[in-house]
Amino acid sequence: MPSTVWLGAELQAITAAILGGASPSGGRGTIWGAKIGVFFMGLTKNVLIISRFSSGWQGIVLGAGLVADVPIDSLMNRKQVG
Repeated sequence: MPSTVWLGAELQAITAAILGGASPSGGRGTIWGAKIGVFFMGLTKNVLIISRFSSGWQGIVLGAGLVADVPIDSLMNRKQVG
């Protein structure tokens, strides 16, 4: 029987890095930013667990946070270049 312990770990790792300031287009990011991203992601997951949301909804919320952060990163890059 396959283990499901690490199921969805990719989404969590990518979300933590992006929330921490790593650019989806590559080239920058810091370990401290990643730690901040992990903190906020953990805080969000804990709030969802305490609020009794299912694990499926937790993945949806993390994915929505990732999708919302990509345009924000794009706007920030435009302001730095221009």
